[in-house]
Formats: sequence, structure tokens, C-alpha cells
Amino acid sequence: MPQSVTLFLQRRSGKAGAQVGLARLITNPGMRALNPVLVTMQKGWLTEQCVKAGIPYLIRAFPKSRSWKARLYANRVFGHDILQAARDRGWKPILVQSNDHLEGLLAQKIMRCGQIPGIIFLRSSETTRRDFFKYDCDRFNLIYAVGQELTAKAREWAPHSNIRTLDDGIDESDFYPPKDKAERFPTRILIAGSQSHDKGWADLATAIDLLEEDKSFPSLILDFTGTAPDPHLNDMRLSRQRRTKFNFIGRNEKFAELVRQYDLVIHPSREESFGIAPIEILAAGVPLLCSRTGAISKIRRANEWLFEPWNASELALRLRFLHDHWTTITVDIVESQRQIRSQFLMSRLVDDIVRGFQSIVAQPTPAKV
Repeated sequence: MPQSVTLFLQRRSGKAGAQVGLARLITNPGMRALNPVLVTMQKGWLTEQCVKAGIPYLIRAFPKSRSWKARLYANRVFGHDILQAARDRGWKPILVQSNDHLEGLLAQKIMRCGQIPGIIFLRSSETTRRDFFKYDCDRFNLIYAVGQELTAKAREWAPHSNIRTLDDGIDESDFYPPKDKAERFPTRILIAGSQSHDKGWADLATAIDLLEEDKSFPSLILDFTGTAPDPHLNDMRLSRQRRTKFNFIGRNEKFAELVRQYDLVIHPSREESFGIAPIEILAAGVPLLCSRTGAISKIRRANEWLFEPWNASELALRLRFLHDHWTTITVDIVESQRQIRSQFLMSRLVDDIVRGFQSIVAQPTPAKV
């Protein structure tokens, strides 16, 4: 008797936001009711997490779903291939999930070829109405949008679709005891994010320039978790003479361990659908200065640790305030961790997600075609 399974499509398997969110979801014990199977293009961090949790996976080449060849026949071939590979392993797919809009067209082919329902997650804060319809997101039986802002946009684009809000979550194992505050203001600071323009590194560079107008402000060493950006896409004016040193240290899959090496982290993102990185940093027990974007406003109330996105002047003011009042300022990690545990533990979120998936499987008409 074939085993009923749910297929989860995620093209890339390296460690990044979408992959981390999916890993925390499908490896949670509560998801075993759906018999999750990962479908990805190559082995990597995500498949390693599946192996640790005993979650099976399929490795298959993903076509470029918007190319003429893919739309003519390659997407359809992909759909049939995935279903046959599942049958060869004694599985019966009854549901397919697209982990972001970029996998949407491929998930649609599996839905049509297998006559099964499908669910899509919308994860990117930069998703546009054009993206939404270009990847057939409105043709899924259930749409989960990460964060309330993206949910509101999706409901405006497709008012007759079944759309729910999805909050990313973390596990209890992601928490560390709060670090003792350094005796003096840290002059070596970790800058979280990536070289993408929406992560706000250019705003931080501008804030540093504003601070360095005061010769008494100390020279800093800033370690960025990525590579130096292309100035045509994200201009940090790296050729400018500064007292502060910018180091680009690349990605580190052991994020919490990296964060714990610092006494202050800055997350200057301009836009987040949810923003899991700031939550991970606070869970790691390290002081964090971050922008008010994504879910962070549900966790923190201390204004001295927050600034408006896209606002380099306010970022400079907050950083100056931390420098000038470091010995007396209160770090809000204990309260932040309490709020994270009460709202965003995956063990608290997974039951509702499982029920949402099961409700789609139980519908009499399986796939939207």
C-alpha cells in the first residue's frame, strides 16, 4: 500500500531565509502527520537538516520555469518525473507545497499531472502583483503569506482566494542565555543581512558617515555577513575614506554561534515580510539594534533599540545614543525572549499549519486547474 506524502518544493538547498523557515517547519514532530518529502535541486544545508530529522528527500533538476522551453514542455516533464520518482519509492503524493512564488509554476504542473491540491507560501517582501500572477499563485488551493503586510497585498490581488497569514517560528533549541552586557560600548559590531539593497547596508554606511563628522566618535570595525555589494545595485560608497573599517566576512551557516561572538549586532533592513534574523539574534541572547520592519514590533517596545527603516539619520542617532549611554542603558533581551517564546515558537505554530494543510486534502475537488 503506497504511503501518502506531502511534497515540499524548494529549489535551492543552501542556508537562507526561505530554507531555514521550511526546515523548521518540516522537521517539527507535529508535521509528521503529513509525511513531508523535500524536493530540491541538490544536496546542501537543507537536505542535511532533513537527514538529521529523518525526513526523506528527492534530488531533481529544476527547469527555469519561465523559459520558453519550460513552458512548452519542460515543466510538464518535471511534474511527471517527480510523481514517478515518488511512486518508485512507494509514495503517493496527495498534496504539493511551493515554498515561494519562484517554485509556483513547477508545483502547478505537479498538481495538474497528479490531480492533487497545492499550497503556496509567499515569503519575499519584494513580491509584486506581477510576480503573483506570473507564477500562478492565485491558482493554488491555499496561499500562506508570510507577515501581515504581504497577506494584505495578496488579499487585495486575489480577493477570492483562500489566503492566510504565516508566521515563521523558531525552536526552543535556538535560545541561549542572555549575554552579559559589555562593560564598554563595543567597537567591533556584527552587521546582519546580505548585500541585497533591501537589507539596508547602504543606510548603515550613510549613518557611519554622519557619525564620523564628529571626530570624537570612535572608529569602529563592522563585520558584514555577506560579500561586498555591486555598487550599481547597492552603493555603500566603499571607495570613500572612513575611519571605520568595513569587513565582509561572508555567510556563516552557524549563525547563532557567530552572533554570540559579538557584544552588539545591527540589522538595518529596509523591508522584511517577517524578519526571522532579528528574532534569531535576540534568541541567541545578544544586544540588537534593528529597524522596525517585519514582526520585530510585536516583540520589542524599547525605542532606543529600534529605528525606522530607510532612515540613516535615525540609525545614526540611535547608534550615538547607545555609545553615549552604554553603561546605563537597559538591554531588553530577557523580555524579548519571553515575547518570542509566547508568539513565535514553531511548536506553538505548527498545529494550525497542519490543520490548514489537512483541510485542503479533505476538500472534494483536489486541484485548481
